[in-house]
Amino acid sequence: MKSSIHKIVVSLKRYLLLQRQYVVLSFAEKLTMLLSALVVGLMVLALLLMSLLFVSFAVAVWLSDVLGSLVAGFAVVALFYVLLSFMIYANRKRWIADPIANLVASLMLGDGKRNDNKTEV
Repeated sequence: MKSSIHKIVVSLKRYLLLQRQYVVLSFAEKLTMLLSALVVGLMVLALLLMSLLFVSFAVAVWLSDVLGSLVAGFAVVALFYVLLSFMIYANRKRWIADPIANLVASLMLGDGKRNDNKTEV
């Protein structure tokens, strides 16, 4: 009797230890996925912003030729960015907050799209 209870207690301790290790490893995996997505996103954003800067200068110089004034060309480009900023601010929840929340939730909760031969425990 004592031996079977002892085996159950030992098995329960082992099970709880394995469950704890599983939770830690699962969290580490999800954190790694989130951080890698963040790093890749930031790198792509930096490259896109540099490209946008050069395109903006090119458009401003082209507009200055069309309008006959360097100041007017840069002012039109600046006005475009001010209007774009207002539009982004007005739609910040739908365009920024919701997609980020969905990404984090899908990474943390697991959306079932990964198929890397994991077995359910």
